[in-house]
Amino acid sequence: MEKFEWKEDKVYEGIEPLIYLTANKFYMTAKGLDNYFTEPIIVNLAFSVELYLKCLNTKTTLSKKANTNLATLTRKTIHGHPFDKIFEKLKPIDKVNLSAKYLRKYDRDFKNDLCKLKNAFVDWRYSFEKDLVICEGLLHQIADFLKDYIENEMKQGKYSR
Repeated sequence: MEKFEWKEDKVYEGIEPLIYLTANKFYMTAKGLDNYFTEPIIVNLAFSVELYLKCLNTKTTLSKKANTNLATLTRKTIHGHPFDKIFEKLKPIDKVNLSAKYLRKYDRDFKNDLCKLKNAFVDWRYSFEKDLVICEGLLHQIADFLKDYIENEMKQGKYSR
């Protein structure tokens, strides 16, 4: 039997496919609900937006666990829920690309639209405690845009491997 020899940790940066797939689950859940379920639609869409943004800037490290032959997988991504804060922590190239493509597609400012909805996930989980108004159409637009953007980037091979 061949002995495995650990040489060094492996670090992968870029789109994290597992976070993307989780975002898709929340996205598809929201899209599959009847319009009567406003709060669950908003919460699921908002969480998908958060995860789509976070999957763009993830560092995954595969390292050896202590003195064993076992490996550990560690993912470091942006923490917090506000869309604008997550956007600000993205790599400059992603911020520029997202903003430019969004502007071309919708003739609107991406960061400004994110700011309008920045606390949707937190606020709408407890919507019964507040008087809330949201532009649900804008949330759908941003979620659709991010999903398409990430899928196109992944087709070009820009993901963690």
